[in-house]
Amino acid sequence: MEDQINSIGGTRYGEDIGFSRFNFSEERINHLRNQTESILSFLYKPISNDNFQAIFDICFDVIGFIPLASIMIDYKLVHFILRARANYNGEIFCQQEEISYNSRNIKDITANRFNRPQESMFYGTLPSDKQERFVAGVSLECCKDLINDKSQVKIQYLTFGKWIVKKSFPVLNLCFNNNALLAHPGLNNLINNQLSEMKAKIPAQSFNAISEFWQQFSDIVSERSISEQ
Repeated sequence: MEDQINSIGGTRYGEDIGFSRFNFSEERINHLRNQTESILSFLYKPISNDNFQAIFDICFDVIGFIPLASIMIDYKLVHFILRARANYNGEIFCQQEEISYNSRNIKDITANRFNRPQESMFYGTLPSDKQERFVAGVSLECCKDLINDKSQVKIQYLTFGKWIVKKSFPVLNLCFNNNALLAHPGLNNLINNQLSEMKAKIPAQSFNAISEFWQQFSDIVSERSISEQ
């Protein structure tokens, strides 16, 4: 993994982005936009192993040369992360490991959306400027049946964990959708600061190409039912 990061000039945790790396040539900018169009075209292509592999290869290529949209979370401003887990059959949780990924049995952890095999992680909600407003968001993440029109679930008990943030840490932000950011002013402010810094340090053409890609990618995944793909 370390060799892969080095080979593409990736940014490790705690390091600043080397903005000089993103002075793209016109050829590279055109390549990025062509790859974006290719990604969009898969919204209407048949779902198959070949198409999945093709779009995987395109995304791997793009991620290799654009910056990760990483923002620093200041522990002085964000004091906690909320985590929820659904309760079934009257169960009561009393251990930390029961409301997060099981760090006691690392070998049992399989690859998931945001973790590698044997990597203990958990989903949570970063509070915004009005922290209490985002309890619902973390609730729905752990039990999406509550908002599924076809589900028979009407009532669901949840256990919440409040995880105190003791030091600043980087977060990979994938949300650039305007509708989502209007509802989350704290994140919106962080992203605006990030984009302003990038705009001041990266040539205009490169900045526009990168920010356009982030925006389009975020809009795709923010839409519900564009197509089955």
